[in-house]
Amino acid sequence: MAEELERASTPLYAQVKRILYSMVETSELQPGDRVLSENELIARYHISSTTARRVLNDMVQEGVLYRVQGKGTFVARVAGDNRVRRRVNVVMPHCETDELDNFYFGSVIMGLHEGLAGLAAQVVLSWKDPDRRLSYLEVYRQDSSLGGMAIVAPRKDALVELTELREMSAPFVVVGATFAGQGIPSVDTDNLQGAKDAVRHLAGLGHRRIALVSAVLDEMNSIDRRRGYIEALEEAGLSVDPDLIFEQTQSVKNLDFAADAVDTLLTMANPPTAVFAASHTLAMGVMLALKARGVRIPDDVSLVGFDDLSSSLYVEPPLSTVSQPVFEMAKRAGKLLAEIMRDNWPATDNCEILLPTSLVVRESCGPRNRM
Repeated sequence: MAEELERASTPLYAQVKRILYSMVETSELQPGDRVLSENELIARYHISSTTARRVLNDMVQEGVLYRVQGKGTFVARVAGDNRVRRRVNVVMPHCETDELDNFYFGSVIMGLHEGLAGLAAQVVLSWKDPDRRLSYLEVYRQDSSLGGMAIVAPRKDALVELTELREMSAPFVVVGATFAGQGIPSVDTDNLQGAKDAVRHLAGLGHRRIALVSAVLDEMNSIDRRRGYIEALEEAGLSVDPDLIFEQTQSVKNLDFAADAVDTLLTMANPPTAVFAASHTLAMGVMLALKARGVRIPDDVSLVGFDDLSSSLYVEPPLSTVSQPVFEMAKRAGKLLAEIMRDNWPATDNCEILLPTSLVVRESCGPRNRM
């Protein structure tokens, strides 16, 4: 008997694929069961042969189904587990090998695992190769068993490749970056608002000259935090002084960059009384450099960081900082990727998710005082 599909915005291909996935995941179809043939799909759902073939081919490539020549297509067997298993590549193009266990990347990996738990996904990792640029298109095209990709913190120049993946209906999600208005599925924290909250707090304490120490501006988070810094100054009626904005370059290490920025601001005729350091590492670098030069925090200079790593509590003075829910961000990204993998794309156009940050006020900030 023929079944009618929705003649709506969701493509027929995605509807049929969702139906078959649901039958497998609810055990209506067990591992080893034969699924409908191409002709049977055409008859049941009134779809074209191209659509039917695409559904079956994709599910075979994703490891959900397998073919036996002359017999048909069957639900894949998974040893010790009747749930469907998919292969997900977590692509971390700017992560060095020795960074895999740091707070950010560790939390992202754990959160993605949690978000993908319902799919029993096999998760593999790809990280920075010092000898060549990591291409997302290459990762996708070269792995025929790949069910989806989670791309962690891509930089601004990645938009061309991400757009091409989107146009190919490749199953992927971006974690920890936002390309606003570009239709790129992503989950990120609200870096712009977090930066605004930090600078508003400093302005509310009476600070009028607030410096920004920023990470490399080809990173989407750095761009958003810089925008937040500028918007907060403007909203407070304060001028944006380019001399108070310090932007890291790729070739300079975090601590060296922070020390150089501190040296510059301390030699100014009218130095800033507060610093917004737009990452935890930079905040630690600024704090170390200020202390080494005899500057008191917050008596002489107030300091706010970003990320709220656990060490923020244990430095002296404890660091005021913007907290972002990294684990929850990655978990939501895993769930979004699972939806994309099931449906071939989210049914909703709203695929850019921003989670709120929160300002954690500790003892590194105080009222404006002259050095």
